[in-house]
Amino acid sequence: MDVRQDTRVRLTLVTANRVSIQFNGTILQFSLDDPPRRSGKQ
Repeated sequence: MDVRQDTRVRLTLVTANRVSIQFNGTILQFSLDDPPRRSGKQ
């Protein structure tokens, strides 16, 4: 697949007066925990 033709939305940020949409970006992972603690590195 030609990634330049990939139009999937990866991220949408919405505020009271703005909307920002990221297309064809990296896949994002969100978490409430601390990543170094999750991987055992402190």
